Amino acid sequence: MIANPAPRQLHRSRSALFGWAGLIVVAAILVCAAVVYGSWFFAEGYRNDQGLKDALALVKASPVAQSILGDSIAIEDMQSETFSATTGNGRTMSYTVRLKGRRAEGFLHVMLHSQGNETKIVSIVLTGPDDERYNLTAPEVTAPLRSI
Repeated sequence: MIANPAPRQLHRSRSALFGWAGLIVVAAILVCAAVVYGSWFFAEGYRNDQGLKDALALVKASPVAQSILGDSIAIEDMQSETFSATTGNGRTMSYTVRLKGRRAEGFLHVMLHSQGNETKIVSIVLTGPDDERYNLTAPEVTAPLRSI
């Protein structure tokens, strides 16, 4: 009696093929989920970020922003976002959004730092339609009353 090893080897090949195919399917599902989440975040998800809402409220109250963009300032869309985290030091978020007011459009660059439940605005910079940059978080500089 002669044993034929070919059927057993074919069975192992199919198992390996289905194993690799399963891994490829799982990887494809994870990539698709990341793309869908990223698309949703860029389309609507950023509107729920409380730090960004707080920054927009400061921009709306800023006389500089109102003189450049006009009133009714609103976020049109997300241009970019970056997250970085350091263990023990919290995380830093950076957003660039396109703003539109009644008078003009511009870009808002916001940097936030979050540690625990507290989020602080690090910087808010408005780029106007003339590509001029205005630091809305800088304290107003006034000339001293008496100089030496």
